[in-house]
Amino acid sequence: SDHTLVALGRHEVGRSYDLATGKEVGRLLGDDRPDKAALSRDGKWLLARGKGNKLLLWGVQKPGQPQELYAHASDLENVAISADGRYCASETRGRRLWVFDRMKGDHVARTDVGLRVSDGGLLFTPDGKTLIGGGSGLHHGLVVWDWQEQKEPRGGSPRDMMDWVNKRKESPETCGHQGM
Repeated sequence: SDHTLVALGRHEVGRSYDLATGKEVGRLLGDDRPDKAALSRDGKWLLARGKGNKLLLWGVQKPGQPQELYAHASDLENVAISADGRYCASETRGRRLWVFDRMKGDHVARTDVGLRVSDGGLLFTPDGKTLIGGGSGLHHGLVVWDWQEQKEPRGGSPRDMMDWVNKRKESPETCGHQGM
């Protein structure tokens, strides 16, 4: 089935279920009990923060051990995953945004943003080319980062940022709530 539910556990990592049948697909394995989690829109990938600020990725439809994408040196504050599950993003307490390509298993972009975006969440636009974060600090609004073009992040009020995104002919709709 294309519809999957992931339940994170108190005493285990979690389990995934097929919503059409209600049957358990499998258990998410590992030594970490994750938090700060995001599920890809297609329901196939779960990205979460594990112990030691590890960025962990599980395949939900074939559960097992996670892929460790990165172990951040500073506190991992927030995570996001693109709609297709290819790109994963994280924000660290040092106010740095990172983007990882799960197929390559390495980071492909990073930038310093000058504010904490975790207050309002972090998400990819539907095409996966841009990260949007809502935060506090320097901009008191939204941060938009066209990470594939390696452009400097832009910050401003939600209206200013949505106008800017719309001018770029991207849909401002999100891929669903990401972050916990």
